[in-house]
Amino acid sequence: MTTTKTLDQIMAPITVAFQQLATQLITIGSKGTVLYATKDTTLTTDFAVQTFNSALSLSITNATVKSNVQQMFNKGTSKVILFSYKTDLDSVSTQLDKLGFNYLVSDDAASQTTVELYAKEKGAFAVVFDIAADNMDIINCTNPTVTPSGGTTIPMVQYLPIVAGALAGVPYDKSASSVIFTDLDSVEMPEEMHDGEFLLYNEDDGVRVASSINSLVTLSENITADMQSICIVEGMKRLESDVKYAFRTQYKGHYKNDYDNQKLFFAALNYGYLTTLVNLRIIDPDYANTAGVDVDTQRLAWLADGKAEAETWTDAQVKNYAYKNIIFPLIDAKFLDAIEGMQMRVNMY
Repeated sequence: MTTTKTLDQIMAPITVAFQQLATQLITIGSKGTVLYATKDTTLTTDFAVQTFNSALSLSITNATVKSNVQQMFNKGTSKVILFSYKTDLDSVSTQLDKLGFNYLVSDDAASQTTVELYAKEKGAFAVVFDIAADNMDIINCTNPTVTPSGGTTIPMVQYLPIVAGALAGVPYDKSASSVIFTDLDSVEMPEEMHDGEFLLYNEDDGVRVASSINSLVTLSENITADMQSICIVEGMKRLESDVKYAFRTQYKGHYKNDYDNQKLFFAALNYGYLTTLVNLRIIDPDYANTAGVDVDTQRLAWLADGKAEAETWTDAQVKNYAYKNIIFPLIDAKFLDAIEGMQMRVNMY
């Protein structure tokens, strides 16, 4: 026998779902799970997976890989999934589909293209060496070498896991430009520098990130300059992932499709989730940041379905005329970038 519920009781689970997701994001590093792929020819199987939530008691036999994982946690990573493969990453790349992660990286020079292609296809962030991917998901590091503190110079590709760890560990209210790589003495700059390159450089107080950008270069009407910022794209992905998850687990199939029930979803966005993103400084507190029905898209859906009278419906009528089993949310939000530069004037009298 079912229990009668009030509208408030029905709304609560959706609101709580968004609030719980957003609360998890407040902790520094909680956004950052890194999948670290490394070649290990000693394996007796094609691949092996180890998951670590701490830098302590690491059961990793390769000293270099173990040191990298420790440094990744030191940079703020919350979880490292170590994916070891025997021959090549491409042959076992389908196994990555079973693992949830935010950043993908490999210290194997031969696997860089596989990392790039996989991340592009799956929409995950990836850190690669010297691949001009022209894509907002791919961070292209082009420093040829780095010199660890008190150590010998190594190729940049071997340091990529630590860069990925730093990116994963940066909180949402900052960018990678705030990180000082204290574990490095210096970096080698490339002979030529281009747009879409993620560069480390030698600063007075240590090695820093020149600009926290991805590899996106080609812009269009829907692909704007804002999307060249890792900070902005992280916020976009955070919102997309959370909204899809909450819809799938708390809303889909739970309610019939009418405007009153749609408003439950929009209320959860407007009065819970978007407010929390404001508090995290992912979106701008001085902007309206609203969610509602995408009237234009819903009207077009009805027109395409042969309902010619939809052309003359008011916006209110479109909202109230729910389309079959689909809802059309429109979120109007302003994502915040980090302060990266300064243009100063000094007036002297």
